[in-house]
Parts: sequence; structure tokens; C-alpha cells
Amino acid sequence: RCTENNPCEVDANGNVTVREGINYAQEIYNIPACFTTGNQLNLNASTCTLPKP
Repeated sequence: RCTENNPCEVDANGNVTVREGINYAQEIYNIPACFTTGNQLNLNASTCTLPKP
């Protein structure tokens, strides 16, 4: 089951895989490009490549 401190993977079919003791990481290098003057988050900034909500 997917819970805090118990990460999991959910595939396109909804199948859940839990691997005990595994760690996950996320790339965040593209986040700073979404901040504009005054440290305001702007997902519509021309330099922002994050997915739009």
C-alpha cells in the first residue's frame, strides 16, 4: 500500500508495486526556471518546462 514512508509504484493499469527498503528521488533541476522576480512561482513563464496543472 502507498503511504508516507512507504513509497510505491503504480503502473498505467493501476497495479501497485511496493519494494521494501527502496529509496526514490526526483529530479528538480528544472524548478528554478519557473520562479520569476520576487521569487514568485510562475508555471506560465517562458522558461518553465514543468507540466501545467
